Amino acid sequence: MKRTIVVLALALTAVRIAAAQQPDASSPTRGIEDDESGEPAEEATADSKASEGGAAAERAHEKAVEGQRAQQLKRKGDALSRNRRYAEALIAYHEAYEIGHNPAVLYNMGRALESLGRYAEALHVFRQFEREAPQELLDRVSGLPTLLNELEGRVTELTIETNVKGARVVLRNEVVGTTPILRQMVNEGPATVEVVLDGYYPLRRELDLEGGGKERLEFVLQSRDTSGVLVIKSSVAGASTSVDDRPRGQTPSEIVLQAGEHEVLVSHDGYRDARTTVVLKPGEHREITLVLRRPAVRRWWFWASVAGTAAAATGAAIALAVERPGSDGSFSPGRVGAPLVRF
Repeated sequence: MKRTIVVLALALTAVRIAAAQQPDASSPTRGIEDDESGEPAEEATADSKASEGGAAAERAHEKAVEGQRAQQLKRKGDALSRNRRYAEALIAYHEAYEIGHNPAVLYNMGRALESLGRYAEALHVFRQFEREAPQELLDRVSGLPTLLNELEGRVTELTIETNVKGARVVLRNEVVGTTPILRQMVNEGPATVEVVLDGYYPLRRELDLEGGGKERLEFVLQSRDTSGVLVIKSSVAGASTSVDDRPRGQTPSEIVLQAGEHEVLVSHDGYRDARTTVVLKPGEHREITLVLRRPAVRRWWFWASVAGTAAAATGAAIALAVERPGSDGSFSPGRVGAPLVRF
């Protein structure tokens, strides 16, 4: 009986051990799930690689198409340049560079700008080419330093500042930016600079820009709410003008002034100065003409000189008409005086 009980106990123990060795379906670490979860991950990675490969191939194709387009545009620009159609060539070069960023296009673009006389822009583009081009390409352009030096001698470094920022600057009828304009390269030579800002009177200045030099301009903009415009003319053109003891150029001149009272002086060589006082209202546009007169002293000297000449002539005639007394010799007094009367 005891032996039977022992056998039964051993059998029960064996059943429990076998049950404990079976995998738990609810366990997150079971090996089958690891296998099942691993296989889809491998498939997803393969799909991802295939997708990335397809996208890369598509990008490569697009890049190749863009490269061909950029090359076609460059060739078009070259053909236009050979026919001296530089403005049209610039359009093609610009589009070609935007697509392909080929430094060689920059060099050709600079040449077109130079041919159009746009030296400041050409200098900017050539300097960009110098920065971006690989050394092997730079070696093919051995004359670049000389070209840069020549262009630097044809431009001026211009700085323009105003008391109110954001004013529009017009140089030679083209907008070049808003103030402050700092060290901007522009073509040398005669130029008209205009500064314009809403709510303020525009200012204008004529100047001659020196090649290879620097020019700094400062403009004081006057508000329309507190200032007016005074146009000064004179009876003699080109007279020097000053307002409140400050030189203001030559007549005719147009000046923006603060509203209020101002002393105006106009002067010219050979004339007496002309002065006047002007009261300018806010927003007013007023024109005045000053009359210049010659000094009266000059007329006095003129008539005095005429009278003096007449008196001298009369005195000489009287003196010649007086007969000298005769000498003790054989000549008679009449014969001595006669020749003097004839002369």
